[in-house]
Amino acid sequence: MELKRFALFIRIIFLGAISLFMVRALLGARQAKESFISSTPIQSSKISRIDTAPTIPTGASIIVLNGQKYIITKTGDMVGFLKVSRYDHSKEEMYSIVFKGEIKVTAKYVVHDNTGEGMDSLFNNLICLSDLNQESLAQIPMLEIDERDVWFCFSNIEAARNLFKGYPKNGTATVTIDNYTISYAPMETFNSAVLKKMVSVK
Repeated sequence: MELKRFALFIRIIFLGAISLFMVRALLGARQAKESFISSTPIQSSKISRIDTAPTIPTGASIIVLNGQKYIITKTGDMVGFLKVSRYDHSKEEMYSIVFKGEIKVTAKYVVHDNTGEGMDSLFNNLICLSDLNQESLAQIPMLEIDERDVWFCFSNIEAARNLFKGYPKNGTATVTIDNYTISYAPMETFNSAVLKKMVSVK
């Protein structure tokens, strides 16, 4: 009888030791995980992709490119393959952001003459693109708060008109652009880009 009680006592002690060891192991693993998380640096928000709701620094902007969001705060920040070559958000609800990097787009175009009056005179002599295809839209940076449809006009007016010379006043064109510029303000304004190359016109 004494031998059985002694064996039972040893068994209880052994099981208790195992339980204590497991509890300590679990607590140690949890503490190590918390320590790792607290010591892991967060990527700089000014150029990093956003996957969760971020804290937006004062003067920053959220840019959407191909479904991904980026926070930018200054010239030199990167948005995917594009570099911010000018960043002006000095006034509330007013933005002027230039993106350096060539983009190939296919869209409908209109060659405006110089007969517009009133608000239409804003487009005199301009060539503008709209209704971009999905592949092209995926490469265009967009200001998150901008609810306008994506369209823009060429800023190098004379060079653009020379390249479109001899083509119909409207149609579909594939072109390469650079210096895509977001212009956003409470007043009437529009985005622009530099026409670099004519690929095709239909």
